[in-house]
Amino acid sequence: MSKKLTDIKNLVNDKLRDSEFSSDNPDQVLRAINTALSQIDSGDVGEKDHPQVGYDFQREYQDIAFDNEITGTITTTGTTTLTDSSATFVTDGVAIGDDIENTTDGSIARVVSIDSETALTTTSLKNGTDNTFTEDDAYIIKSLNYKINSSWSLKFPVILRLAEDHDIFFSYVDPQYFERKKYISSSGESMFTIEYINGTQVLVINHDTEENTNLVFYSSNMVLDDGGSTRRTYFDGESDDDTLLMPDRFIDVVITLSTAELVGQKKGYDDPERMRILSEGRVKLKGMIASIGVYQIKPVERLTTRSEWFRGSSKIDEN
Repeated sequence: MSKKLTDIKNLVNDKLRDSEFSSDNPDQVLRAINTALSQIDSGDVGEKDHPQVGYDFQREYQDIAFDNEITGTITTTGTTTLTDSSATFVTDGVAIGDDIENTTDGSIARVVSIDSETALTTTSLKNGTDNTFTEDDAYIIKSLNYKINSSWSLKFPVILRLAEDHDIFFSYVDPQYFERKKYISSSGESMFTIEYINGTQVLVINHDTEENTNLVFYSSNMVLDDGGSTRRTYFDGESDDDTLLMPDRFIDVVITLSTAELVGQKKGYDDPERMRILSEGRVKLKGMIASIGVYQIKPVERLTTRSEWFRGSSKIDEN
């Protein structure tokens, strides 16, 4: 069975016993299909406090690159403003508190704010020959962060892999950064620490660790457009060749929930036929969740690792 949007529409027509319904009511049908996808994505089976659900086909992997140094050249002179028209400070994950060195005059400062992709506000430069960000001066920013791209549409659970067979497990979080603590001396320091930031546990990776971090997570992406990009829980209707990221055997969940929505729009959401079809769809959704779904994990009191790493003077429990 194909999972293209055009085939989903035809299957909805079959369920409604009206071969022309989707062509006669394109916006209505598209809205119903997208409503069904949203219900599936959230695991809405009619329970008052239904838990969030992720599916095997939503599992995604991303490498979070770590680069200890970001280099560039000043393009506009300033004393507490670093401007580089070629920079991508936001994208590169520059953060407040990062160290900056003007390697041309030997002065140093710290980041106070990230004003745009190309401009930073800094503390006053010190210990240099002129303590100014002069046009054409070279600089180095020693980044303190791994950055998570918000476009990844993080769901749960989140697993960070810092090295082969070294896994860090998080309860559900949606962080923008995993902070990395810098020390003056590398002698005897631990590889990582665990801290709380605004009530959320955060992995703090020490200064000498420069590995890329692999992030494994469930996303909310359910649609693959005909250009090869994934999207969240909707078809935009621009191409009937967009496909659904779902095993073929569960396509009837989409069809049944979409039909229930259409009947509700036509006859009212309390109509007996709509309620019967909705109940049928929720039963099928429960089966889908049981087969390939993963419920959001409960919050944990602390992070655990599978490794021989040490944190301070105490060995982390080995799973």
